[in-house]
Amino acid sequence: MMYAAYTAARSFYALLAAAVIWGTLLWSPAITAVLAPLLVHLATHAEEIGTLERICRRLRMEGEKRRSAEDLQQLIFLLLVFANYASAFYIYLRRLPPGWPARLCFLFGAGTMLGWNAGINLGVVYHNHLHRGAFRNKALNRWIGRLWTIPSGWPSYFWQYKHTVIHHKHVGEPCDWVQPHRRPNGDYESIQRYVLCHWPWRYARCLWHEFTTAPKRVRNTALRESLMFLPFWIAPFFIDPLLGAGLWLYPHWFGSAFILGTGMYTQHAGGTAATKYSGSTTFLSEFFNLTMFNVGYHTEHHANPSAHWSELPALHARLKEELIEGGAHIVPYGSYRASGILSSRRKKQTALATFRRQHPDYVPGAAHV
Repeated sequence: MMYAAYTAARSFYALLAAAVIWGTLLWSPAITAVLAPLLVHLATHAEEIGTLERICRRLRMEGEKRRSAEDLQQLIFLLLVFANYASAFYIYLRRLPPGWPARLCFLFGAGTMLGWNAGINLGVVYHNHLHRGAFRNKALNRWIGRLWTIPSGWPSYFWQYKHTVIHHKHVGEPCDWVQPHRRPNGDYESIQRYVLCHWPWRYARCLWHEFTTAPKRVRNTALRESLMFLPFWIAPFFIDPLLGAGLWLYPHWFGSAFILGTGMYTQHAGGTAATKYSGSTTFLSEFFNLTMFNVGYHTEHHANPSAHWSELPALHARLKEELIEGGAHIVPYGSYRASGILSSRRKKQTALATFRRQHPDYVPGAAHV
């Protein structure tokens, strides 16, 4: 029973999407169109609910077999993402009431939930698989990786290249075009500007430059991976063009722009390259890390990218004093709450100052437990 609850927590957002998509058969598609963005907004507040934090703390998995069991959780999430797409396609084609209003409402509501899943699937779950594959066989990990990124709208090689060759290698440096831009005066661009500009516009321009100026081996790999990805990506448009636009293209944009975009911004806004630990933010919300596969331990991940994602909480505990001395930015909530703070109506500098406020247990010079 405890393991079933733990699995449900790890796949919380995929199960939530399934409930909203299939719930359309119980209520009007208009309710789905309202419910989806409402749930996205509520996620910015869930990470501060004390009861949820205590429940998630009790569900944490321990033991020697944790790593393989956690890798299974990632595969379960991936399967649920594919199942949610299939469910949305089926309902759109066979079960919706007649009329354009119902179709458009469903496309927006279901597409938003699919996009939420697509962003987590790529930026969190595939991200973990990329650093430490779910299988021991390298070829199997590579082929599974190609499959993994299809429902998120990326060729796996493209995301791998921008993440490992550009971001990890140059985090905090001006040549890292993945993270938020900084102006000459040191200010970061706003979260709204970053979300709207980075995908697909900035990524497309920068990846084109990277691949066209890279060695021939890299160019050929990019071309080959694109050709392998393209037939799968265009297939839904042949089923139904509107379905392809609303339940395939829109989720890919929403996932990459809003879910990955806000995640990347909150992870690195205000960071510097001054020390090993000053370029990222660590988010300590139990609910966030349980439902988002420990992606909150981002500073620890950058410092030790080969560490398995399931080991990051323990690594954080071991590095606590080092993180404090190294100027790591640590907050008690999660990335969703951080995006709510940074996108609020307050002035940008005021919002950033609120976000950059350090967790009281991690203030240099304070008494630490």
